[in-house]
Amino acid sequence: PDRLSVTRIETLRRDPYAIHAAHVLRIKPLPRVDHQIDAGEFGSLLHGALQDFVERGAAGASPARRRASLELITREAFAAALEDPVFRAFRWPVISRALDVFLDFDAKQRLLLGEIETEKQGRVTLTLADRSAFILTARADRIDRHRDGLVTLIDYKSGQPPGLREVQVGFAPQLTLEAAMLREGGFGRAHRGAFAATYLKLGGKGGGFVRALDFKDEDFAAVVERHWAQLARLLSAFRSAETAYPSRPFPKYARAGGDYDHLARVREWSLAGDGEDAT
Repeated sequence: PDRLSVTRIETLRRDPYAIHAAHVLRIKPLPRVDHQIDAGEFGSLLHGALQDFVERGAAGASPARRRASLELITREAFAAALEDPVFRAFRWPVISRALDVFLDFDAKQRLLLGEIETEKQGRVTLTLADRSAFILTARADRIDRHRDGLVTLIDYKSGQPPGLREVQVGFAPQLTLEAAMLREGGFGRAHRGAFAATYLKLGGKGGGFVRALDFKDEDFAAVVERHWAQLARLLSAFRSAETAYPSRPFPKYARAGGDYDHLARVREWSLAGDGEDAT
C-alpha cells in the first residue's frame, strides 16, 4: 500500500501479514452476526462524546455542571446500547467512572491551555528509497496547545494503552509518529517547539489513569526522531517484492485476537511449536 494510518503502521510492525491480507489481498472481516456493541464501536462512541463535550466549550462552568453536561452527552451517544439492561447494569457504571477520570484530567489541562483541537485529521507525504511517495495519515484524538508553547498529544484509550517500553522500542509508535507529523506540519501548521504525549485510559479499575510518555533513559523528542527515521526504512523495505509479510514476527509484542489470525494459521503454528518444545 502507498497509504496507511499511524495505527496501521503499528499493525505493520507487529503483524505484517494483517496488512497484506487487508491492503494487498483486500480481504475484509465479515460483520458480527449479533448486535452487541464491540470494542471498536464502543471506542468510537466514547470518542465522539468527548469531542462533543470539549467543542461545546464548558471551561467556565462549575464542576457539577460540567459533570452533568458530559453525562448527558455520553448518554445520548450510547442511547441505543443503553436500551440493553445488561449494558446498563454492567458497562454504564464503568463509563460513568471513566467520565470522572476524564473531567479531572481535563480540568488540570485547562489551567495551562491556550487552545484545544479534537479529532484533528493529519497527513504527510514521505519519499521512500525508490523515490516513490507514501502518505501517512492520522486522526489525533486531542492536541493541547499550552500557553508556554508546549504541545501535548493525547490519545484516549478505552482498551489497555501500551507500556512505555512497547512505545520506546517502536511497537506502539502512534503518538511518536503523530508528534513527528505535528513537527512536519501534518496537522495544519508546523510545530518546532517542545512537545509531549499522553495516553488517557478511560475505563477499567478506578475509572482509568494517565500514562505520560516520559522515558527514563531517553528524551521523548529523541524517540520521535528515531521512530521517524525507522518508519522510512521500514516502508522502503516493504516496497521490495523480496520482502515478505510474516505473521507475528515478534511474538512478545503480538496483539491477541487479530482479524486474520485464522488465515495465517496462527493457532496451528503455535500448537506445533508447543509440541516441538515439549519433546
